[in-house]
Amino acid sequence: MAQLETTTVTTSKASLVNDETTYFENLQPNTQPVLGPVLISSPWNVIYTFTTTIINDEFTDVDGDLLLWTRIDSVPKLGVLKLSGVPVKVGDIIPLAGITALIYQPPFGRYGDKFDSFLMSVLDDGIAANLWSESAEVTFNITNANAVPTVTNNETLTTNMGEYVFTSAALLLDYNDAEGDLVKNIEFTSIPPTGGGELYLDDVKVTAQDLPFFLTPYEIDQERLKYVDSGDIAEEKEILIDYVIHDTSV
Repeated sequence: MAQLETTTVTTSKASLVNDETTYFENLQPNTQPVLGPVLISSPWNVIYTFTTTIINDEFTDVDGDLLLWTRIDSVPKLGVLKLSGVPVKVGDIIPLAGITALIYQPPFGRYGDKFDSFLMSVLDDGIAANLWSESAEVTFNITNANAVPTVTNNETLTTNMGEYVFTSAALLLDYNDAEGDLVKNIEFTSIPPTGGGELYLDDVKVTAQDLPFFLTPYEIDQERLKYVDSGDIAEEKEILIDYVIHDTSV
């Protein structure tokens, strides 16, 4: 009869413990990623579509991990954030790959530096337990794309017995707007210098404290604004009155 031989395999408990210890020593804790401030410039009345680049450019991670997720930590106060057409809420999580479905819609006709903002944080793709970054501010500079209207500013106005009644035709002589916008109103920003006569609005003398004041072309043509000369009414003199024209685009 053949003899049955057996082999005993002995496992060292100490060696297993050492191997586990080595494994966990090699698996370093994941470091919290950082998202810096994000500054976005966009023309007024234009919907802005996010890109992966605009977020990635402000992302850093000392472990070399990649950006994987974004989280909305607050929403804008003036405009609206939408994801695939649906307004986002605080706490919404968006994968970086899907960030191109996120848009910012500014309010119509409004613009300015640091016009609006919201808070965002990010998560990396590290193997160990991950941490969200601290919230970073995403700021929108909304630029005014409206062309500034122009008008000739050296018109000669002749008084009648020392009084001149303003008309919109005289003030808007050679008015030009590249976009074809009409005049919304005229902003008066100065009064004649001392001794150079007086401005009267509705027969009340205009003082420096009344500046600036605004009149529409229609209001001006109702003979509401007058200039009254001082001194010799026959004397030819140059009196400067500054005004700014605002068009109907805003």
